[in-house]
Amino acid sequence: MNPYYVALRLFELRRYEDVSKIATKLLEKDPQNEAVWALKMRALTQQVYVDEYEMEYEGVVDQLMDESAIASNPRAGTSLRTAMPGRPGATARPMSRKTGRPVSGMLRPSSRQTTASLRGAMTTGRGIQTGQQPLTAKIGKMLRQGTASMITSPNGPFIVLSRLNLSKYTQKRYLAKPLFEYMFFHDHETALALEMANAACELDPKDWWWLSRRGMCHYRLGLHREVEKDFQQAVALFPHPDNFLWLSKVYARIDLPAQAIESYKNGNSTFPYEPAMLLGAARIYEELDDLTNSTLYYRDALKIDAMNFEALACVGMECYYNDQPELPLRYYRRILQMGVHTAEVFINVGMCCFFSQQTDLMWSAFENAFLLCNKEQLSVLYYNIGYIFLCSGEMECARRCFRLSLISTGNSSPDALAGLAHIAYFEKDLQKAITFFTVSVSSTGKEEASLDTLYNLALCYGEAGDYGNAFKYAQMAAESTNSLGAVDKDVKDLLARLNVTINAL
Repeated sequence: MNPYYVALRLFELRRYEDVSKIATKLLEKDPQNEAVWALKMRALTQQVYVDEYEMEYEGVVDQLMDESAIASNPRAGTSLRTAMPGRPGATARPMSRKTGRPVSGMLRPSSRQTTASLRGAMTTGRGIQTGQQPLTAKIGKMLRQGTASMITSPNGPFIVLSRLNLSKYTQKRYLAKPLFEYMFFHDHETALALEMANAACELDPKDWWWLSRRGMCHYRLGLHREVEKDFQQAVALFPHPDNFLWLSKVYARIDLPAQAIESYKNGNSTFPYEPAMLLGAARIYEELDDLTNSTLYYRDALKIDAMNFEALACVGMECYYNDQPELPLRYYRRILQMGVHTAEVFINVGMCCFFSQQTDLMWSAFENAFLLCNKEQLSVLYYNIGYIFLCSGEMECARRCFRLSLISTGNSSPDALAGLAHIAYFEKDLQKAITFFTVSVSSTGKEEASLDTLYNLALCYGEAGDYGNAFKYAQMAAESTNSLGAVDKDVKDLLARLNVTINAL
């Protein structure tokens, strides 16, 4: 059988390594065979191809070098960097210390993006427990990946791109697109890819494919306004789903969430059965802390794709924090039925079972979580079990669980420290409670400490008669609520009582 036909069949079966081996042997016999050359380029590209239309993690260097100008005091709901929660109160989701936003049901690369990460990375050492990223930009990571891809070839790189006449190959349409994708995705030669895309756009200014690829190159180089122009032209020429997704991505990158949502809506009206549009709009609403609209879009995405993990997890999270623990059990059970057996899912199932008073299923879920969790997840698991014991009045069991949670993280779990402080407070040991709360605040930093910890620490100081520290931490709690666009009644009442007491003294 013709080996080229075999390679084509293997390419359809996505056995790209086998395709590359066969193509290499064919090129050794006939190095000028352009069909085999294009096939090998496509096989190598598919091995490293990643859809880049979703928001990626913005590294520390990207934040430092970002020259995008934004308003110092933008209106609520018009900026992702100064988003305000839309519904403060007892049933609102807790704030994540890593992102400064309400916790999400799905861990995404963009969910790690936070203005606090810059300060944390600059002041925290790169230890095992820190979880901080190296001070590199995403472009630097791409360059290292491209170098590694060359080293994997025993005889050096497959194509020496610096020796190619790009204008010559741009005119050969059957080779231009595979060569561009090889340069862009495999070797990460963005400058050469942009040069080729510009030459192709000069040959045919109405080719939407090359306009979109030029926009992708501009995005990697940080030229976001050029990206906007390229994809606007591409959408006008041909309304492809990727064009809408990329246009929304660049709007979110330059902190224009309203335009990003509008682009997703336009894409949804053109492609009503594409769940990626609904998921993208839901993520933007979630980053804006508009959880109501976010949940609506996630539910609409589930109507189209009932097996979407992200939509199932996020809707389940919303129902859980709306005091409806029975409903998330349906979504998490669906996730388990699809084969996603992780410690986080079983922990969530266990907590839902506890609040819905299904204790027989709760312990079996926690047992499964124990079998699957790693060191970091073990700390979260022990904390949740300790919280259950604390709610049940089993103080000694709760204390043991919180201590195990501390041991699992190297004594750096602020939630476990706060749990131990609660136990000490219930046992009328104010000094021990103050000590635990203080260590909990110092482990996260005063600027990133949770509202509950600051309020409880101020309350303990007030009962101990140290009104100066009590007023100090109460003010910090009030500042944290003001920065979130909310006013906590308990904090306000505590400040009023402390003012009256201090003035009386």
